[in-house]
Amino acid sequence: MITVNGNKVEWIKGMTVSDALHKAALPFPHLVVSVNGQIVANDRFEDFEIGDQAEVRAMLIAHGG
Repeated sequence: MITVNGNKVEWIKGMTVSDALHKAALPFPHLVVSVNGQIVANDRFEDFEIGDQAEVRAMLIAHGG
C-alpha cells in the first residue's frame, strides 16, 4: 500500500509514478510530484518506480492572469 496525497492506493510491484497518479485519479498534465520527499521530473513519471509504503505527493501547477 502507498499513499497519494494522503489517500491509500494499492501498490503493485513495478508501479511507476504515472501508474500511481492514474490509480489515484490524478492524470493531470501539469503536476509536481514527490516520492518520499524527492521531486520526480515530469519526464520520469513513466519509468520512476515507487516502492511499497511510499508517500507520493502531487500538486497541480496552475497559473492565471
